[in-house]
Amino acid sequence: MSKKTSSYKALFILRHAKSSWSDHQLSDFERPLNRRGYEQAPQIAEVLSKKTTLPKKVISSPANRALTTANFMLELLPEKVKLKTDPRIYEATVNALLYQIQEISDTKDCVMIVGHNPGFSDLVNVLSQQKMPPLPTCALVELRLNIEHWSEAMPECATLIGFDKPPKNPA
Repeated sequence: MSKKTSSYKALFILRHAKSSWSDHQLSDFERPLNRRGYEQAPQIAEVLSKKTTLPKKVISSPANRALTTANFMLELLPEKVKLKTDPRIYEATVNALLYQIQEISDTKDCVMIVGHNPGFSDLVNVLSQQKMPPLPTCALVELRLNIEHWSEAMPECATLIGFDKPPKNPA
């Protein structure tokens, strides 16, 4: 007997918060958030926590800046959500990201992925037929995928539901 799934899937795409370039001895993978990133992530976590639909699973790039951003989201979700890291998200192309979405278990109707540009901006545009500019740091995109199973995810299967970004900091 299979579990009943909804007639659509909800996908949150979150670009990591602003990262620091100050320590040149760190690899790109190891870069932490900077001061602005530590301000952005809680702001977007607050926005996420007020959404009608909330992720039941979070899949993050294991890069330091993405994982730190993902953990801020988990802190404000009203129920405990499992965090999974997937190294394939780091530096992924849109095709690789699409393939990863197709692998998501149908037991979760709402999932968040946390990672990087340019792949994430390309993914939003391909899934939703939008012509959006590159996602700024800590941008949160909510998509409704008009599919019953994650394995059916393909270009132009989604509708853009929401686009949130942290407020600009005064200069």
